Parts: sequence; C-alpha cells; structure tokens
Amino acid sequence: MEGASAYLLVSSLNSNKMVVKSELANLTLCPSDKGGYSGCGKTALVKCLLPAVTTAGGYTVSCKLDEVQSSHPLTAILSAFNDLCIKVAQNSPNEMLTVMHQELITAIGPNFAFLFRVLPNVVNLVPSHVAIPSLNNQPDTSVNFDRLCFTIQTLMRVITRFCPPLLLFIDDLQWGCPISLKLLMSVLREVKERMLFVGGFRDNEIGGDNALGVFFNTVSACSDVTSSSIFLDGISAEAVNSMISDGLGLFPRLCKELSQVVHRKTNGYVFCWNHFAYCSSST
Repeated sequence: MEGASAYLLVSSLNSNKMVVKSELANLTLCPSDKGGYSGCGKTALVKCLLPAVTTAGGYTVSCKLDEVQSSHPLTAILSAFNDLCIKVAQNSPNEMLTVMHQELITAIGPNFAFLFRVLPNVVNLVPSHVAIPSLNNQPDTSVNFDRLCFTIQTLMRVITRFCPPLLLFIDDLQWGCPISLKLLMSVLREVKERMLFVGGFRDNEIGGDNALGVFFNTVSACSDVTSSSIFLDGISAEAVNSMISDGLGLFPRLCKELSQVVHRKTNGYVFCWNHFAYCSSST
C-alpha cells in the first residue's frame, strides 16, 4: 500500500499571503506522484493552515467532492463560490460593496442576473441602496458553460482584487467531473494573484487518461499557473512503536511486537491507526 498525495495549485501570491506560502514551504514532505489511499492526513494537513489564514485576515472556503455529487456536475464547485459570497458580504463595508458591485456591472453587464441564478448568495454583494434585479425581467438566463466560466472568472477577479487573500480548498478531487474541473481550471488561469488553491486527492484512484489526470496535465503545461505537489506517507514502524509505548506506559521493547502488527495492519496511516486502536480497545 503506497502513500497518497495532496496537490497544491498556487497562483501568484502577494505579500499578504506569504504567511500561507511559508507554512507550506516549511513542510518536510517529499514531492511524489505515487498512488495511495485515504486516511493519510491530507485534509488534516490543510486544516492546519486555515486558522493561520483567518488570523491573518484572509478568507478560507472549502468543499468536499463525493461520488454521489459527481452525477450532479458543478454542484459542489459552485457551492464553494456561493459560500465565498457570504463571507465577502459579511466582512466588507457598504462602500466596498458599492465599488465591487459597480465593477461587476461594468464587466459583465446583463450577465449579472445570470450570476444571481447560478450563485444565489451574490445578492449579499449588492449594496443596501441598490435595487436587486429581478430574473423575471431578464430575456435570457439559460446556463451556457462559456457564459458560466466568464461570469465566475469575473466575480473571482473582482473579489481577489478588493478583498483579503483567499485560500480555496477542494477535497477529494478524484470525484471531480470533467466540467467541474474545466471550470476550476478557467478560474485558476484568470485569477493571477491573492488566491491559493489547494486540492486534495487520492492519487492511486486517478490515471493520466481520466478527468483529474487530464486536469493535472493541463496545469503542468500551463506557464501562468505555478503548481506543487506534496506526498503524504504513513508514519514509520518506529514511530508507531513510540506512540504505543507512550500510550501504554511501557518500555518500547515490550511493545515492539504489538506495534509491528499495528503498523502492518494500518501502514502507519494515523487515521487508520487511531481507528484500529479504538476498535481494539472496545473489544
């Protein structure tokens, strides 16, 4: 059983986000393209960064894909952008919302009503003194993918221009459908600064010919998107033995046989190790 990777796609970072960049750069993890399984700590690793981003005044938005949602394209990805609209509205003064609203109107014009349809929480970005447009008065709010990409790109460009830096975390990318990953790629190409995208995936479940494999190949070939990978593996047998020794209050030599069994059963994945220890103590 091999390790699993967390993949980081990083657009240009300004000085306000260097705290996030330095946190990632200091990790003593080896880049790798090897496969792996769940439970190695990808999500836990990223969650360690979220409080630091919030403390520094930045925004964090996350969502988790799953196999069921893969049959409903764009649902999870759009929900992340939809949640971001609420955070921006809650933390922005009315004067900034007015400027952002004007920028959006200038950039997308009649597509503003379309943006309401795909991201209902955009209504929170409308200043209090501005009337909310009615969808009933719009001649065409049909969902067209190119139109969708353009409006989401414009929204993210405006938000990252006027708001604090953003960390966008999407977990279990292996369940991403081609159209969702294509939308994500379009945003990464458009937003050139003040955004860090982090994607977690089980790389033993992807290949070069499936949607996520094609996505990564596209990212690697894209000169205007900087990307990095972090390989997460299980802890060593010695580390498992040390943990068991501390937990039981016994000398390491007395726990060695038990720790070898635990390591063989869990491959050193901390999540699996904890679950195994809990189940063993319950029987």
